[in-house]
This record gives sequence, C-alpha cells and structure tokens, in this order.
Amino acid sequence: RGLGPSLAMGGAVSSRASAPAAAAARIVDGEAAVLERAGALLLARPVQAARVRQRLSTVPIVAVLAKSGTGKSTFVAQLVRELRGGVSGEGARFDVVHVVFVGAAEGSTSLFRVLGALCAALAADHAAAAAKAKARAADAGEGGGGYGSDEEEAAAALAAAAAAPPHDLLGLSGLLERLLQALCAPGPLARRVLLCVDALNELEGGAARALGWLPARLPAGCSLLLTSISGGDNGGDADVADVLAALQRRYGLAPSPPGDGDGSSSASGSESGVVVLDDLAPAEQVQLLQLLSGREVGEAATEALALKRDRCSPLYLRLLAPQLAAAAAAVGGSATGATDATDATAAAAAAAAAAAAAVVSDFPGRVMEVYDRVLAALDAAHPEAARLLLSSVYVSGGGMFAAQLRELLQPLLGGGKGGGGGDSGGCGGAAAA
Repeated sequence: RGLGPSLAMGGAVSSRASAPAAAAARIVDGEAAVLERAGALLLARPVQAARVRQRLSTVPIVAVLAKSGTGKSTFVAQLVRELRGGVSGEGARFDVVHVVFVGAAEGSTSLFRVLGALCAALAADHAAAAAKAKARAADAGEGGGGYGSDEEEAAAALAAAAAAPPHDLLGLSGLLERLLQALCAPGPLARRVLLCVDALNELEGGAARALGWLPARLPAGCSLLLTSISGGDNGGDADVADVLAALQRRYGLAPSPPGDGDGSSSASGSESGVVVLDDLAPAEQVQLLQLLSGREVGEAATEALALKRDRCSPLYLRLLAPQLAAAAAAVGGSATGATDATDATAAAAAAAAAAAAAVVSDFPGRVMEVYDRVLAALDAAHPEAARLLLSSVYVSGGGMFAAQLRELLQPLLGGGKGGGGGDSGGCGGAAAA
C-alpha cells in the first residue's frame, strides 16, 4: 500500500489520456475470471443467494458485507451468473446486469476507469435497445411500436454523448446517471438494470469510497448490489470505515458487523438491504478443503483445523490445500512390511492421514502468518524476488494468475523451482512459488 499514491497518480493521468477498450471490457463483467481463479470449486450458498435476490426485488440497493477471505467475490460472481441466466425461483429479474470486481483487473481500482467502463457498457446496452425498438416500430408500420422521431433523436443525442465521454469524474458520474435513466425510463427502451460493484473498499481515493459518484436516487427499474469488507482482521481499516460510513450516510444502510472471527455465524443484516455472509460451518470447511486438496481430511486433521483462527476463510483453506495434498501424496505409497496389498493400502492411508494431521497442526493459524512466512523465506534467500513479488501483485491489481506469477519469478528462484501449488490457483499458487 506504500506504493499506492505514486502509482495511483500516474495511473490517473494515463487513464484520462486513453483507456483502451480491451482494458475497459476486462473491468466490467469479469465474473468468469473470478470463478476461474476460484477453480470453480464453490460451496453452494443457496439460502444467502436467495436472500440477496429477494432483497433486490423489494429494495433498490443491497449491500453484501463479509470478512476478508470469506469468499465474497466468488459468491457475488456466482450470483451474477445466476441472475444473468434467469435463475428459477423467487427474486428479482433483470434485463441488463453489469458487475465490476474492484482489484481483479488492471485499472479496476481507479474510479475514473471504472466509471468509464460502466458508461461504455451501458451505452452499448442503450444502443442495442434503441436498435431493437426501431426495428419493432418499422415492423409495426407508421405510428406503431411506440418509437418515433422524438425517441430516435433522444437516443442519437445520448449515443453522441457516450461516444465522447467527459474527462472528469463529475462529468462521468453524470453520464452514468443519464444512461441509467434512459435505459429504465418507461417506454419502448425500458430495461431492468442491475449494477454490481464488488469490494468498494479497494477503490483508490477517499472521494471514490465516499460513493458520491453513484446516483443518490435510482430510477425505477434500476438496482445496485454493492459489497465491502466488514469486520474481521481488516474491519478496522480506514478504507473499510470510509465505505461503511458512506453506505449508511448516502443510502441508509446500517451494517451489522460480522462475528469477530470465532467462526460463529453472524446476523443476516437488517431488512433495509444489508446481507452479511455467514462464516463457513465446520462441515463446510472440511468439504472445501477436500475439494481443493483432492484428499480426504481425517479426524485428526479436522481437529487440528478447528484450532486455526482463519479456518472459516476459503482463502486460508486454499493456501493449506496444496500442503495437505503434497503431504498425503508423499507417504501414499511408502508403507513397508505389509503382508499383502490390503495391509499395504491400509498402512499407506494411515500414514497419509497422520502426515495430513501433522501438516495442519504445523500450518500457521492465519492468512497473514502464512504470507509472513513465505515473504520472510523469500527475503532471506531472494530479496529481489520478494520485492518483485510484492510489486507484481500490486501493479496487476490482484489480476495476475498464479501461473503467470510463477513464470515471472522462476528466473530469480533458480529456473526450475516452480511452485508446488499446481492447479490450486489464486494466492495459494503464488505462495507456493
């Protein structure tokens, strides 16, 4: 974070000069990349997903809050995918759904780039809606379809404004509101629109986190789904406090903080539109760890896991999984002195279970401690690699995949010493590098 101000200032200048369309496209609607990075191994949270959908059908703005590392982004990515696919059951329905995962793509922590990308996406939606309405009117004949010269002129004016967007945040926020009003206005172009911004606390700058760039009042037919960290180890961060205060001040959303990290389930939030993601239950922790490691988690390892402070965090379990898999594999076929194949199999399984329990017992209890251990080892043996690791993660905005990071670091780590994380993905692969 110490590098943030200088990089942020440089990024702001270059983004105003030219923000490539490809970069803008990556900033908006990147749920596929988020799910890919999660390895598509998601624990179903149908109750909480249904709760969010129900809230979206009754209130225009919903805030999803969770402790850092509880799988908030993957939950939102899966929810957005379901909303786009017209999930069955009760809840809101939308014609247009756009999502920004702040920090998941290059430039996505810059409010200027986020606003520009959202405006570009909504302008394309409006142009498509206008083209369909015009075609329907042509099919219906003169005076039919509800789309006449006035509507066509208004659509052309808005398209012209979107084609030459403002070069300041105030102008872009005004264009965003204008596009939402045009898309949601009653008439032949009317659409139900959902905008989702995940990890508001990762936006750069106090003005961005004050949320003044979002409409204070939404047009009918438009909804916002906003997420932020709340509670946990990072709950006291000033950026988090800025966002939570803005949610309450601007939209009247008073969050109920999650638990303090003891693994207990937290309240689901008030009926005003706050949904707090619960911690993973013990059975879910074991289930996810088995999915990630490809190994059974025995009773001893489960008991050792229960003593870890961050055991409810999918990120923590992802970091642990490669170690667990490697330990079990290393002793899987090492049993000796067995009288037959059955005894050999049983002995190998027992040895693997013991190794897994030992690994979990020795593994640090918190994500922060895992990173501290990795960085200390890198700094001692490869100080340049440690600096490169931190810089790469920051500059990529969290958008660098583990394989790319390993490839970048291998020359400094001795060529063939690639990470042992395999396909674990995410930060686990980076740590293994």
